[in-house]
Amino acid sequence: MRFIHRTFLFLLPVVLILAVLPINALQETFGSELPGRIAYVGDDFNIHVFDVGTESTFSLTEDGGPNVRYQWPTWSNDGRLAYFCCDLQFATSSVTSAYISPDGILPGRLVFGGIGESIIYAYWAPAPCDGANCRELAMLVNNIQSGSLSLLMVRDTVDDYDNYVAAMGSPFYYSWSPDATQMAFHRNNRLLSIYSGAAGDIDVSLNQPTSGAFQAPAWSPIDNRILLGVVGVHPRFTNLVTVQNGEITTLVEDLEGGVSFAWSPDGQYIAYRLLDGNGYGSLIVINAMTGEPVSETEINAVVAFFWSPDSSKIAFVTPPISGQDSAQRG
Repeated sequence: MRFIHRTFLFLLPVVLILAVLPINALQETFGSELPGRIAYVGDDFNIHVFDVGTESTFSLTEDGGPNVRYQWPTWSNDGRLAYFCCDLQFATSSVTSAYISPDGILPGRLVFGGIGESIIYAYWAPAPCDGANCRELAMLVNNIQSGSLSLLMVRDTVDDYDNYVAAMGSPFYYSWSPDATQMAFHRNNRLLSIYSGAAGDIDVSLNQPTSGAFQAPAWSPIDNRILLGVVGVHPRFTNLVTVQNGEITTLVEDLEGGVSFAWSPDGQYIAYRLLDGNGYGSLIVINAMTGEPVSETEINAVVAFFWSPDSSKIAFVTPPISGQDSAQRG
């Protein structure tokens, strides 16, 4: 496998002792029993799903082409698959659509259609809504003419669906609570609020004249802590904090520059990086309760990072180094 743009991929351990099986050992361990399906956009611009266990491929769309390019197949954790059309850069119209397949095998039904709008990104709720067969999809939708952003909620059930606008703002970032009953909003670079879907209420008690230099809040994957940035001792500085039941815990003070962050899947660690003018920075891991440093990269040009499912390590990406081949094979 060769990474695009010759970027480098590294693993950062967050514990002192880390066992890593080689790729061939993993293949021997799981073999054809490796579960799951992979959804992808094919070179025909259609949505396809590959079943790893049976090695079967399903096509959910057939009308894709150079001017009809499907995008962003997005799984929910209960097996539904959302996908979107079309890539407006190549489309001959400004029509945007969202579809949901109940199982990643059957073609999806249309749950949203807009003219003069584009879908920026979408996240499934991590837990059911009213019943076991109910799941919500949150989509950030851009009005192309006005540039305004709205959060469109799609409530998908076995027999029907509904959609409604939860809030508006620009810029707009959000994060689901682990039980899917609430969302943390960061809007207009200063509006920090909590949205309760069942009641339709927005708690604005966290609002402030300006927020720290960050974009997306991050709800803990295990409890009601919300990770975000607030202004430090100077407007150019950001404090990395958690908010829980109205109480603020400062983890790291006076970070200079933009900051991005992510919880470990087990909620025990937080990884963050400071962004320089090029969007680069070193990657630092801290204890999520105390803020104590756990690990830090020697490389200070990290552009992206990803936690392993067991929270024991992080993959991170750096820019290419001139004269070196960063191809990764496996």
